[in-house]
Amino acid sequence: MPELYVSVSLLMVRVMLGIIFMAHGYPKIFDRKFALATAKFFKTLRVPAPRFFTFLVGFIELFGGVMLFIGLFGQVWAFLLAMIMVVAIALTGNQKGFKGGYEFELLIFVCGLMLFLLGDGMYSLTFLISHFNLF
Repeated sequence: MPELYVSVSLLMVRVMLGIIFMAHGYPKIFDRKFALATAKFFKTLRVPAPRFFTFLVGFIELFGGVMLFIGLFGQVWAFLLAMIMVVAIALTGNQKGFKGGYEFELLIFVCGLMLFLLGDGMYSLTFLISHFNLF
């Protein structure tokens, strides 16, 4: 398969995951009511220090989403975001089963894992930095 198709595919997945994670991370950081509701939900799941983990997850989702969107160190952020999905599935996935339960988180995990394994592709800041020796 030509490198162009691979890089365009990676770009599409990277941008969409970035948008999804930015949309989910932003309210955990900047919407106090939403953040408190998330912390309350985490507490029901017996997550230790639920407010801290609400902030940590929100930060990783928001900042990681931005980094995926622009393609900067995407492999690192894709791995972290995939691990958040593993925890989400482990904590909540068995409540509803696959359909209507953890199918979305599993899809996001697989996309994150794919980006971790394949990298950002040619259409990314990481590629520009490494290819043109900018740093």
